[in-house]
Amino acid sequence: MLVAYADSSSERAMDVRNALMREYKISNLGLSPRDYSTPRWFDFTQSADYIDSIFRRFHMEDANSAPTPLHRTRLDIDMSTDREADSTMYQAIVGSLMYAATSTRPDIVCAVAVLSQYNTKPYTTHMTAAKRVIRYLKGTKGVGSVYPGI
Repeated sequence: MLVAYADSSSERAMDVRNALMREYKISNLGLSPRDYSTPRWFDFTQSADYIDSIFRRFHMEDANSAPTPLHRTRLDIDMSTDREADSTMYQAIVGSLMYAATSTRPDIVCAVAVLSQYNTKPYTTHMTAAKRVIRYLKGTKGVGSVYPGI
């Protein structure tokens, strides 16, 4: 996030900075790497509260963590040998993961992209894969991201 103002020491600028700091964990990363002028980079780390809310919402508070977002299990559109999963629940999980992926967790973007292909007709194998991403988040919930230069 870039917040721009003419005078970074102005009272209004400090009010904006303090309001953001009350809502988010912010790290000052210093001057922009592209030019060494006024803009500064800040890291807005997604609160672990959102990741915790995913665990609670899908009843996975006691789940073990996973070392990677996806396993080598082959996911296909037609898995007729498998049982169909609850598509509403699956879509809710994928949507929650998509929010995390686009806000501060680029490490799960590929996994979420793969999982989102099966939103219309998920099978239990797809559901297991989606829950694995949640388990991965459990082990890495303190991880945040910064996108310098974007």
